[in-house]
This record gives sequence, C-alpha cells and structure tokens, in this order.
Amino acid sequence: MAALFNDCHHTITMMTSTPNSIFSWNSTLSGEGHRAELNFNLMSEQGSISLNGKYYSVNKHGIFRGKWTLSDQSRSLVSAKKLSAFMRTFTISSPTGTYTLEARSAMGRSMVLRGNRGQTTIAPDHIFTRRASLSGTLPDIETTCLAMWLTLLTWHRSRSSSNGGGGN
Repeated sequence: MAALFNDCHHTITMMTSTPNSIFSWNSTLSGEGHRAELNFNLMSEQGSISLNGKYYSVNKHGIFRGKWTLSDQSRSLVSAKKLSAFMRTFTISSPTGTYTLEARSAMGRSMVLRGNRGQTTIAPDHIFTRRASLSGTLPDIETTCLAMWLTLLTWHRSRSSSNGGGGN
C-alpha cells in the first residue's frame, strides 16, 4: 500500500482550505491539482472526506478515546491518535510514514505537521476566519486531508469550549 501512496501523489507545496459557509465547519481543500470536501457529522467527532471524486469516511473509535481512522470502502488508510486531552497534538500513521500534528504555539491556532519526509504548516489566513493556507512539503494527499480535518476539529472544539459548549 505504501507504493500506492508514493506513486500516485507528488509533493504538496501550497493548498487552501475555505469554509463552505459562514456557519459551517465543512470546508473545501484545494490546490496542487487536488480538491477535497471535508465534512463533519452534526453531533459527533466523525465525518467524511471526498477527495478527487473518491469517498473516505473519518471514524472516531470510542467515546473517550482520541483515535480516528480515514477509510475507504474496504480498508483503513490513515490513522490518528490524540496524545493527551490537554494538548493539541496528534500522531498520524500512514503508509508513507508517521507524522506529528501539533500546535505551533500555546496560544495560536496554527498547526504544524512534521514527518520524516517534510513539514507542512496549517495557518488561518487571519485571526477571525476558518479560512486557512497549507504550505510546506508532505508526500501524500490523504494524510494532508486528515491533518486539515483534525485541525478544523481542534478549532471547533476550542470555539465550542470558549462559548460555554455551544455555538460555532
């Protein structure tokens, strides 16, 4: 399966994530010849990603466990695990390697995805938006999509907790 990821994808250098509406956490990720729709289920920390016309589900495993998988119809392709309930850090495992997605700083919303094949920065375009830019290098688009999905989930959690548990 690692050969599938390496042969089908080129190094990503720049992508953008745009919310589908002012009230939605669903977003479109585009650039580098790829287009993905990142969708969140209304009442859970699960969702889906439609990438270049192919459908993937994002499933959370267990209520209190911070573990997600990105799966197509037949198998899990990428998995992510939140290392601590108190930190914005995930370990992401894919056929191309293991990556760490973590907050760039304690106070900011920017996230950095690091691995043995490169580094990608996910940064909001400005302080009051969910629109974001992704820049750097990363070998596969599936890992990039899941990292952006988890970043949006992290931003949503933060927004919900600052609003007393509700709202956008």
